[in-house]
Order: sequence, then structure tokens, then C-alpha cells
Amino acid sequence: TKICLPMKMPKNGTNVWIWILFLLIILYQLKGVLYPEGIISVGIAMLELLLCFFFFLGVILSKHVPNIAFSLVLLVVVVTISFLFSPMVLYGSIIGKVSTFPMYRNIIGAVLPFFPLYYWGRKGEIGEGMLKTFFFCVFVVTILVFIRGTFLAVDEKNADTTINEAYRFVFLLPYVAMLKKKWAFMFVVLSLILILLSAKRGALLAYSIGLVIYAYYFLKSNKHFVRNIIILLLVFTLIVYIGIEIYNNNPYLQLRLEDTLEGNTSSRDYLLVKMLSHWCNSNSVMDYFIGIGFCQSVCIAGNYAHNDWVEFLIGMGLIGIVIYFFFYLSLFRYFLFRKKICNLSSFSLIVYMLFLTSLYSMAFFNEPSCFCFILLGYLAGKNEYQRCLVRC
Repeated sequence: TKICLPMKMPKNGTNVWIWILFLLIILYQLKGVLYPEGIISVGIAMLELLLCFFFFLGVILSKHVPNIAFSLVLLVVVVTISFLFSPMVLYGSIIGKVSTFPMYRNIIGAVLPFFPLYYWGRKGEIGEGMLKTFFFCVFVVTILVFIRGTFLAVDEKNADTTINEAYRFVFLLPYVAMLKKKWAFMFVVLSLILILLSAKRGALLAYSIGLVIYAYYFLKSNKHFVRNIIILLLVFTLIVYIGIEIYNNNPYLQLRLEDTLEGNTSSRDYLLVKMLSHWCNSNSVMDYFIGIGFCQSVCIAGNYAHNDWVEFLIGMGLIGIVIYFFFYLSLFRYFLFRKKICNLSSFSLIVYMLFLTSLYSMAFFNEPSCFCFILLGYLAGKNEYQRCLVRC
């Protein structure tokens, strides 16, 4: 039987810094909703990254750095070097003029929050309740951001469009496994409704697979198997009913799903073939090992790869993709081969949500994935803390 020892109460000073970081993250997510994007959002982002960078250095200088944290350190270093030595402005035939800094900000903003949460978790200075409070706040903010995205589509007189903010609900799914049943099911149903309304096929696929994983751990970890089967069937019936109603009343969603069945991948097949062909036919050996340059996929195919692996291969070569593979290898080894892991369902959902979205969208290159990296840092640190207590 898995036993997780209680975390000690966080010190007052630590408590303040945790809430400061959470507040900065939430305020940054509210750009365009609470305040206009620009100097305010840049200032908030700089404060957040500066705080995270302090703990980034602290983890690097610590005596023991687990493979998950070490692989993320390597990724941050490689991405930073690639960004600094690549052109800062690119031109793509599809998306036009592009500055590489926003993409670099997305990556650093997604990954760096892992380190303070890992540090506090390893010290036993942050509790699960704080993560739940953070989740509730972020979920509300995500709904506001989603509504803003919907209004922007309407203002552009293009109601038949996808709402990219739907992926935020995918990255929040691992938190649901930490909640009580009634709250968990409420958030799941609401998230699925919004994802269906967004017409984002990739988000719907990832969230659906995530729910299957959640259901597996839900049944496995509870004693009342028959009762829980009945509860899941009722929730599943409700979800199917709502899904059918939304589908029947949304012609654009019908068109999107029909396109999927016909093999329409929104030009992703073209982008991948174009980029891989360019990389394979390169005349420079250096392109194979260190890549062509940060975000150079834009210059090659006119758009981003919408695939983390290809983006790493083009931008940072074999070095980048090997380190990225090492990160996922560390994740899978961590939860597949460790005998005792606290919050195993949340940890598993983090791994699968990040991995799935890395294949046909973007995870590492998508700033909202910070929600997963925050929880990953906490869980990795918490499990290290539990191991130390057991040894003592």
C-alpha cells in the first residue's frame, strides 16, 4: 500500500514567496483580459522569470539533481544558446514577420516554474492545498481567457474558427486527479464543453485520452469498485449527451471532425515533410548536430512545426532532440519503475498530456504548459521529500 507522509507546514517567508510566484503567473495569464498586452505584461513576466531563475540556480548548485530536473536544465541551456545565436527576426510565407523572442519567452515561461516548485516540494515547504487553490484560480482565469478568444473571433466576423485557448484545459487536467470526486467531475464536464465549443481536435483527443487514464486510476485507487463504476457510467453518459447536443448544433465542429476522418490535418503533414526534407538534404554537417537555428522552421515551411520533436530537430539538431528524448525517458522511468509515488494519477496525466501534445501541437513550446511543469515540480520534489523521510 502506498503511504504518503504529511508535508510539514511551510515557513511564513516561504509561504509568501510561493503566493507571490502564483500571483505573478496568474496576472501574466490575464494579459489581454485584465489589462492590455505590452509593458505591463512584460514587466510581470520579467519578475516571474527572475524569481524562477533564482531557484533554477539553486537546483543546479544542489548536491543531488534528479534526471528530470537535470534534463530540463540542459533543455533551458540549449534553447537559450540557440536563441542567442540565431536571427531575432524571421520571415515566413504563411505567418509573415516573426520575432523569436515571444517563442523563447513561451519556452522559458513554461519550464522555469518547475524549479521553485521542485525546490519547495523537496524541502517539504509547500502543501497540496496551495496547489489546489492555485488550480481553482487558474481555472477561472482560463475560462476568462477562453471567453476573450471567442469574442475576438466574433469581432473579426469569423465565428467559424478554432479557439487555441482550449489547450489550457488539457494542461490543467492533471490537477483534477487531486480533487474530490464531485469537484473533479464538475471541472471535467465544464472543460469538455468548452473544448468542444473551441473545435480544437487535438485538445479534444488529448483530453479524451487523459480522461481514460484518469478513470483507470480512479477505479484502481478506490475500494468501492461497483459504486465507482456506476458513477463513471453516469458521468460518461452525461458527457456523451452534452457532446452530441453540441455537435448537432455546431456545423463548424461537424466540419472539423469530418475533415479529420478524411485525413485533413490542417497542413501539418505538409509542414513536417517540408521541414524533415530540408533537414535531411542539408549540405552542412553542423545542421545535423546543432540545428539550423532557433525557430528556423518558420523560414523553411512558412509556419512552426506544431510538433516539439521536429521543432527541436530543425532548431537544435540531434543534440536538442536527444536531450528532449532524455527528458521524456526520465519521466517514464520515474513513474513506471518507482515502487512508491505520491499522486501517481496526477503524475501520469502530466506525462501523457505533455507527450501527446508534443506530437501534434506544442507542449514545450507552449507557455500554458507551465501548469503541467508547476505540478510536475511539486510532485517530483514531494516524492524526494517523502523518500528522505522514509530513509530517516
